[in-house]
Amino acid sequence: MKKFFIAAIGALTLAAPVGAVPIEIPIGLDGRTAWIFSPDTSGDDFTYFVEVLRQDVEGDILLNYTNIDNESIGYAWVDCKRDQISFDGGKWEYVDHRNTVGWHSDIACGRPVR
Repeated sequence: MKKFFIAAIGALTLAAPVGAVPIEIPIGLDGRTAWIFSPDTSGDDFTYFVEVLRQDVEGDILLNYTNIDNESIGYAWVDCKRDQISFDGGKWEYVDHRNTVGWHSDIACGRPVR
């Protein structure tokens, strides 16, 4: 429910699709953050959140995707060194920085989101 209210506030700040970017939001008292992807930023028909969960021993970063009800809708692993991403256990593919997947990679790899 907390994410629902945050999404509503975030949606108000994304007035125009031109130049719209995902918004970083705090999601806990421990300093964790997530990113809101609204239809304006992602081109999807729904709002979702992306959170960096952890890094494995090989250096890959795990992203978790949730909806506004905080239900998991998927995950991805990002290999920052090779600029590749694997969605929901699928094959590794190169990141296309011209679309939303590029933002997912930027979030995982600690790069500034454009």
